[in-house]
Amino acid sequence: MKKEIKKGISMILSLAMILTMSGGYHGKKVKAATKTAVKTQCTTYEGKNIQAQNYTGKQSNYYQGTMKSYLTALQDGSYMRVQYVSGLGKLLVEYYDKDYNLTDTKQIKEELPIFGGFYATDSNYYVVTGQENSEESDSKEVFRITKYDTKWNKLGTASLKGANTTTPFGAGSCRMDVSGKYLLIRTCHRMYKDSSGTAHQANVTIQLDMETMQITDSYAKVMNINYGYVSHSFNQFIKTENGHIISVDHGDANPRSIILLKYNTDFTTGKFTPQPNSTCTQIPVMEFKYLVSDKQKNPTGASVGGFEISDDHYLVAANTVKQDKNFDSYKTRNVFVAAVDKNTSKVTTHYLTNYDEGEETTTTPQMVKISGTRFMVLWTKGDQVYTAIVDNNGQKVGEIQHFTGSLSDCQPVISNGKVVWYTWKNGDINFYDVNTTDLTDHNVTEIHNGHQYVYDKDLDTDDTITFRCKECGDIKTEKKITLGMLYWRNSEETDGYYSTRGNGWKQKTGTTMTSSIKYTPTSSDANTELEVTSTDESVIYVEKASGINVKLIAKKAGTSTVTIKPKYNQSSVKTYKVTVYDPLQIDKLEVEDANPKIGEKVQLSAEAQNGSGNLQYKFYEKNENGDQTKIRDYASKSTCEWTPTTLGKHTIYVEVKDSEGNIEKKSLENVTVVKKQTKIQDIHKTYCYTIGAKDQKIDLKDYLPSDISNATYEAKITDPSGNFVSEADKTNTSYTYNVSKAGKAGDQAKIQFTVKSDNYEDMTFNVNITLTDKISVTPKEGEEPAIEGNNELTYGQKISDLKLNTTKAKFIAEDGSEVTGKLEFTDPDRIPTAGTKSAEYTFTPDKDRYRSYTGSVTIAVKKATPQLSKVTVDEMMYAKGKCRKDLHFEQGKATATYDGVEKEVSGTWSLESPNSVLYVGKSTMTLIFTPDDLNNYEKATQKVDVVVNLRLLASKTKVSCGDTIDFSIDPDTIDSSPNRTYKFFYVDETGYEKTIQAYSKETKCQWKPMAAGKYMVYVQVNGRNYKTAIKDIEVSKLKAPEISDITKKYPYTSESGTEKINLTQLLPEDIKIKDQKEEIQDDHKILDDHEFSTANKQHIYSYWVNQTGKIGDTATIRLTIESDNYEDITIVIKIHLTDQITIEPKEDLTTDILNKNTLTYGEKTSYIGLKSTHVTLETKDGEKVYGSLKFKDPDEILEPGKTKIAYVFVPQNKKYKDYEGSVIVDVEKQKPTLSGTSLKRIKYDQHKTKKDIPLEKYAAALIGEKMQAVSGTWMIEKEDEKLPLGDYQAVVKFIPDDTTHYTTAEIALTGQTFIELSTDMEGDLAKVGDTIQLSADPKATNLQYKFYTEDSEGNQEIIQDFTFDSECKWVLEKEGTCTIYVEAKDENGNTTTASVKEITINKKEEEKPPVKDPESGDHGSDSGEPSKPGSSESGEPTTGNDQTTTEQKPDTNTNGNVDVSVKANQVATVNGIIYKVTKIENAKNAQVTITSLDKKKSSIVIPDYITINGVKCKVITIKKKALYKRTKLKKLTIGKNVQTIEDNAFNGCKNLKSITIKSTVLKKVGKNAIKGIHKKAVIKVPKKQYKKYKKLFGKKSGFKKPMKLKK
Repeated sequence: MKKEIKKGISMILSLAMILTMSGGYHGKKVKAATKTAVKTQCTTYEGKNIQAQNYTGKQSNYYQGTMKSYLTALQDGSYMRVQYVSGLGKLLVEYYDKDYNLTDTKQIKEELPIFGGFYATDSNYYVVTGQENSEESDSKEVFRITKYDTKWNKLGTASLKGANTTTPFGAGSCRMDVSGKYLLIRTCHRMYKDSSGTAHQANVTIQLDMETMQITDSYAKVMNINYGYVSHSFNQFIKTENGHIISVDHGDANPRSIILLKYNTDFTTGKFTPQPNSTCTQIPVMEFKYLVSDKQKNPTGASVGGFEISDDHYLVAANTVKQDKNFDSYKTRNVFVAAVDKNTSKVTTHYLTNYDEGEETTTTPQMVKISGTRFMVLWTKGDQVYTAIVDNNGQKVGEIQHFTGSLSDCQPVISNGKVVWYTWKNGDINFYDVNTTDLTDHNVTEIHNGHQYVYDKDLDTDDTITFRCKECGDIKTEKKITLGMLYWRNSEETDGYYSTRGNGWKQKTGTTMTSSIKYTPTSSDANTELEVTSTDESVIYVEKASGINVKLIAKKAGTSTVTIKPKYNQSSVKTYKVTVYDPLQIDKLEVEDANPKIGEKVQLSAEAQNGSGNLQYKFYEKNENGDQTKIRDYASKSTCEWTPTTLGKHTIYVEVKDSEGNIEKKSLENVTVVKKQTKIQDIHKTYCYTIGAKDQKIDLKDYLPSDISNATYEAKITDPSGNFVSEADKTNTSYTYNVSKAGKAGDQAKIQFTVKSDNYEDMTFNVNITLTDKISVTPKEGEEPAIEGNNELTYGQKISDLKLNTTKAKFIAEDGSEVTGKLEFTDPDRIPTAGTKSAEYTFTPDKDRYRSYTGSVTIAVKKATPQLSKVTVDEMMYAKGKCRKDLHFEQGKATATYDGVEKEVSGTWSLESPNSVLYVGKSTMTLIFTPDDLNNYEKATQKVDVVVNLRLLASKTKVSCGDTIDFSIDPDTIDSSPNRTYKFFYVDETGYEKTIQAYSKETKCQWKPMAAGKYMVYVQVNGRNYKTAIKDIEVSKLKAPEISDITKKYPYTSESGTEKINLTQLLPEDIKIKDQKEEIQDDHKILDDHEFSTANKQHIYSYWVNQTGKIGDTATIRLTIESDNYEDITIVIKIHLTDQITIEPKEDLTTDILNKNTLTYGEKTSYIGLKSTHVTLETKDGEKVYGSLKFKDPDEILEPGKTKIAYVFVPQNKKYKDYEGSVIVDVEKQKPTLSGTSLKRIKYDQHKTKKDIPLEKYAAALIGEKMQAVSGTWMIEKEDEKLPLGDYQAVVKFIPDDTTHYTTAEIALTGQTFIELSTDMEGDLAKVGDTIQLSADPKATNLQYKFYTEDSEGNQEIIQDFTFDSECKWVLEKEGTCTIYVEAKDENGNTTTASVKEITINKKEEEKPPVKDPESGDHGSDSGEPSKPGSSESGEPTTGNDQTTTEQKPDTNTNGNVDVSVKANQVATVNGIIYKVTKIENAKNAQVTITSLDKKKSSIVIPDYITINGVKCKVITIKKKALYKRTKLKKLTIGKNVQTIEDNAFNGCKNLKSITIKSTVLKKVGKNAIKGIHKKAVIKVPKKQYKKYKKLFGKKSGFKKPMKLKK
């Protein structure tokens, strides 16, 4: 009952505290060693603290910041969690029991707006807060310390004002320590600005007298480190030791180190501030490098997380990167503990990790003091929590352990032999604990708070779905979504972009396609749950991604159809066909020739398979220097030709790309390119011996291969006839020699060339020289000189503009040998006249021994055509009879090229057909130029445009918008054509053309311009390509009309919805809007979604007033309308936020709103129920307001009678205030329940009546959700009736004392009178031949008694039939097991029975003399007589036979023929537990099974061994139904040797709540072995057997939740 009451109170408190309603689930999940906590709540708080202890020293995560999470271990083993929740603006205080069940919650108002820190002592709590002081006022409070008692009653505050502080706690932390009556605080602040205007950061120290709540000392000014001042202190720690402060700061400037300071002043005097003669002792724990680029940068590459004091050292836990000049480029940090010797101040650093740079880094560690010589260090890396123990010197003890989890800014605490901390994220809280003596013993308790929403389909609308919390009834309505565009990105795409994929795509196996899904609506209340299916999940496997998105994982090649639709809007569907293909694979890459020649083509070929679609191949190569050259870009052909350009070894590559852009690469190494081979023919040269030759050049490129590379050569002259050949010059590419006149005809010489190169083998060739006499030459037949190409010239060109066929024309000597020389025109500068002409040429042989030759070729010279300059014909106004010859134009210029220069050509100009009549419009005519020299020049023509104009007249050229302008055509310029029509139109400044008056015979029109600007107005004659214009018609805008300001008022609590202003109704009807602009003044940010729009030719401006404002807030919208025909028009909309509107209903609601109009006293108001929680209320103004209905106090208990129930109507539109009303209902009295009342059993007495019946009284009434006892008077009807034997009926009546609230109640009950049966047996064992005395009680004179037995199969055997004798003796005649009964019968035939426990009857055996055990001594009695059966000496058990001292042979199951003092199947009772010997191992050892447990004990311990007659017996089995359906047992311990627990062993032991199993050899737990034990039973098992035993205690054993299995 107490638990139910407690649970109800907790639920009420939780509902009253709801801050954030978030979807979630109840329950508690525990990882590793699991625990299950059942207390959760619907309330959640937004925020998180996971890894909040970690800071990197870079950018925004440079400093730690103040701790927001605190855990206090209370004296009773429970916990208090104190969490600052920024969204709450309060301290959230939660209490948990030792199993992390939530027991209570509080919220503590924040004193000042900036939270600093929290500290708990045994008797009080302290909270430090602060506020900004940007004005640098010395009278403003910047720090406040608030004192509370342990019930969170505020006891007092202390303030620090000014304190050189603009921002308290800025860029640092806040930690505290207590010593005596003083609280010491170490924190930080941003200080007053210096002369440069900079507000620097430093530490702050405060001392508080906790008794008087007075600040006795503080230090916040600028000084130096001797006084404890650390400039740029980004983390602060404080401890006290012997009246002195020991502090640690993480400084980045002055000093730039992790600095430990020992204050030499004694703060117990009330002052800690150092004096000039007692400054701080400074101990740098770790010093940092400055950045190379900028010494003022903050990063240090380290972070500090723990500071504790051991017996002889100060210990600092931190992490750091490698500290060298490049430290700021490193990312990997290692954890260390620095130990500072108290006596010598020597710093020794012990690293706990040793990760290489580039590996995943550690986070900021934490440290927990277990004792003066033992500390725990904790840190994380990835998703693992690492723990290590260090000693008083900071050295690691034992191995580092790790498990999956996180740390937070909650400093771990010690409780119940464990280090405990928690993490928090919104509704999820994880408690972690680690055994202080065994780091492998760790637990994670996951608590998931939040509503348990269940979908309620009956409340669906077209657009919404509804969920109801099954715990608190809260309703959540969400909007259905409709899918829009879906975008996808493949895991192989690195650009980060998503794209649409049509109706499907191709995807490579092993890749993942991630979606980016667009949907509407996108509001926060949209339900984004999806149903995603794949027709073949072996091809495409669906996996959830972040948010609404999904991942599609390609598993194997094939095709699957993926369907995506909102879970609650099945009509919005997206379907994709996905084809999965295996990855592209290259099987072969070959080169046609293993040793290709440089510069020669060789074929490359590749073979590939798989991939998507058609494959393309790209080839490239790398030489020995690593230079890469593309051979061929991507193409569908898998072969290509390669021409090597360098020698040596090459690597050939092929890249194969499929249609999806997948690329694979393969290489072929050691392809060796060698040089080419070639042969050069010898060269033969002849010279006239009388002339010789000078500077005869051999150009090597004429003879060597064109692709030869880096050629070098040697030349050797051989001149046997005499030295007539000599070297003249030698360059890299040519060789020049001279031939002297010293020789004679027939002399010969030779020049031998040897050429070396990069790409050819060495080559050798000769130049053979011979001397001869002078010779005549002639053109070679068929290869005579001729004009190359066209032989035509144009008059004015030189003959040199033609080209002789100098390369084709050949001349030969008399002997037919070819002679080289120079072929050219004899007079190249001659300019021939037009006609067919001849041109003379001369051939001059290169060598003097040959004579020159002269000849001619025929050429054609064309007349030149003069080029005419542009001629313009003047416009002419139309007049009847005018012809072309009347037109006037200025003659142009005619020119032609003569000898390369433009020369004017004389001649005459005229228009073609000069007598042709002119017409209105624009036409093209031909202008003819006739040269004076017609022998050499052609006539020339030019097309000219001729305009025959109309004259357009305008009444005015400057007007305002809307004015009328008259246009007309001058009648004198109108031609006489009867069908002539005219069109009037204008062109504005942008070139836009619009018709004023369409084609008609009208020669006049009017135009009313509606847009300001400059225009050109034209008239055009139909059928004539011409228009005439009046330029610069200027149109100015009309004056803007004045529009009154628009004032709108809205209640501050409600959104306005989309508010629309119809601008069209405010603006002039004839306005031509060009642009619309808005200017908004909205200091309070109350406007959203403001925009212009146009619909149905109406110009609309819309906006939305949100709910963020307060009463009195205003906003102004200034609209500017720009138009073509009006000056800018301004419209001002003024918006005011007002209070909510009070509802005055037309008529109040009646009981029709209720499900019923009566209640019973004790029922909550809410029990009467509302027919609908959503109703429409009509106001006196006739307005219908929709909203929700609820009871004002749903938990109120109403007094009986006519009573008012108050309700609250909450309008959905927040512009209305809530309305309260009431209805009258009938409250009836409650009839108390007597369900717990019973008639106690009473021993039969023939003289007793019903008034002697003892009552088990229980009268209670349900008040709210709990039962309450009701006092009153009890009566039994017909109380003078005699009590019969056995069962009887009685009516019990209860009259309550409080008749105002309760009515009389009665209940019919069944009672029983009983008898008892007893025997003279001492136990439950007997043997054949024994006599047992049986006695029945009471010994009533009116009763007859029958005694009988019943065996396990139900067979009965009468010992004595019905007689008036209440006693009898029973002689045992046979072995077996049975139960003894007595049945009593009265004179009316009423009967009842009684029985004693089951007994076992053994066979009678012959006695034997005792046998002495040599090790255990004499087992007989002191007198030398055998011990009597049933005796128990020195803790020996009582056995079921008299063979305790006799020699006993083992059965066939024993190990060898040994003498033992027990035998198989022997039964013994020890401490109420009955054992049976099942196996004899040897003379000293045996095994036993438990057949029955003591039914009267509430706590039983099953031992590891028992001793029977000196034999040590191992307890290995608990038999079937050993304790079946016995309710007294509450606690059970099972020894370490038990191997089997058989079926139903503890079935029905409903109060058995604790089972401890010490056995590590348990192999079997039988069916229903623990069925029906306490529903919250806890079974503790050995840690190493946890997984195995979890399987043994499965559903088959009877295990079910909320039972727990714990290590």
